Amino acid sequence: LACDQLIDAAVVVEVADRDRLAHAERLQDAVAADAVREAEESIRGIIEQIETGYTQGISVIIGNLSEDVRQFLLKKGIELQTDEVYMTDKQIQHALRTVKQNAGKSVTAEQLVAFPSLMGKCEVYWDKQKRNIQFITRQGNEVQKFVVELNYRTKIWGVKKTVNAFITAGIIEERNLGMQNIIKIK
Repeated sequence: LACDQLIDAAVVVEVADRDRLAHAERLQDAVAADAVREAEESIRGIIEQIETGYTQGISVIIGNLSEDVRQFLLKKGIELQTDEVYMTDKQIQHALRTVKQNAGKSVTAEQLVAFPSLMGKCEVYWDKQKRNIQFITRQGNEVQKFVVELNYRTKIWGVKKTVNAFITAGIIEERNLGMQNIIKIK
């Protein structure tokens, strides 16, 4: 009887542990979803501000590099200062500039806003030549490239920091992904 009671108690503890783990994962997912929504709203606000004036040194964390991407980079000899990815108003302005739009090579403002929610689902490539990573999305009939420079020295809220920085985005042709200097990470 005592052995049966111990087994029952162990099962109860195991179920409780699984429930706590599931609850913690749901909380973590909710926090991540809130962070993505906050990043998207911040990008929207920055785009509106840029349309009415100049950049002001505003930045936002748009996500984190995944473990598999970090491990790939470590094997390439790149030790990241952080896994966070930042986007500044200056780089948003650069990605959406009129010259690029007129050439048909610019992502739309909404595609830029959607990037934080797509980061984890993107194909990710390593550019051996430029030593940066490229997140690839397919929205509509187009292929979009969002470029992140690693360990990039920039001003974040007026303070010089080394971060992983979104530096530009654009429309590319599918065949560009097969170039020799581009390696698919995931």
